[in-house]
Order: sequence, then C-alpha cells, then structure tokens
Amino acid sequence: KGAPFIRFYAGAPIVLTRDGVAYKLGTLCMIDTAEEGGGKGARSTFSLKDRQALLDLTTFVVDAIELGEKMRAEVRAAKEHYITCTAHDIRTPLTSFQLSINILRGTALSTEQAEAVDVGELASNVMAESVDRAIEVARARTGTPGRPPGALTPRINPFPGDMEKLAGL
Repeated sequence: KGAPFIRFYAGAPIVLTRDGVAYKLGTLCMIDTAEEGGGKGARSTFSLKDRQALLDLTTFVVDAIELGEKMRAEVRAAKEHYITCTAHDIRTPLTSFQLSINILRGTALSTEQAEAVDVGELASNVMAESVDRAIEVARARTGTPGRPPGALTPRINPFPGDMEKLAGL
C-alpha cells in the first residue's frame, strides 16, 4: 500500500552458463503500479504468452552479453595480431641496421663517428628488445606458441643494461 505502490511484479532470472557453471546475473522484471481492474493492474492480463515473452527477453539479454564478450575477444585478438605483425615488420629493417652498425665497427672511425655508432647500437638493441617483448606479450595474450618464456631473438652485439646506458647519453 505504500511507496513504491507496486501492484504487480513478474520476473525471470538472467543466467549465464560458462563451463557448466551457472552465473545468476540478475532478474529481468516487469512492474506495474496501475490500479485499474480493482487494483490488480497487469496481473489480471498477464497471460502464459506474456510469461513466455518475458523468458524470451531474458534469452535475448544473455545472447547480447555473449555476443558482446565474443566481439571484445575478437577485437583483442585483432589488436594482438596487429601488434605482432607490426613488430615483425620492424624487426627486419632493424636487423639490417644492426648488421650495418657491426660493419661500421670494423672500420676506422673518428671519435665522433664511434660515439654515433655506439648510440645507434644502444638504440637498436633497445628497439630489438622492445619488439621482442611486444611479440611475446601478443603471443601470450592470444595463446599463440612462440619461443620459451624469456628467450629473445639474439642481438648482434648485446650489451647488458642498454636502457640505462641509452638514458645516460
């Protein structure tokens, strides 16, 4: 008789099943505050067909949730694929750059040129590590097999602490 003046309520559970486990997400409900029909409101006209429609709506809600999950998973996979492809596209010219640096090291260089080669080598090593990490993360997220964890593509002249050295230059 008091607020919220509900005269009729009908509900159907929204249940999402994953791997045989049912998750009760909530209830899809219909509430009526009408006083027509002697205060019976919708109750007087809520038929078996209406009940089935309410149940069908809960199926629609669950289907929409599952479709949303599927679409988010597909977008994640597409992003990871893009990252992997981009990283591979960067790796090839980067390897050529590292080889060129290695060739330059074997030539007579001025002090200024040698410093430039050092900076280039440090930068290329940092880039190579970043590319490898991006590929590893993308593979891990998508479940794509790759190299064993922690195994990176060997670098031409690996220096320990390249990031710290590069940051100090």
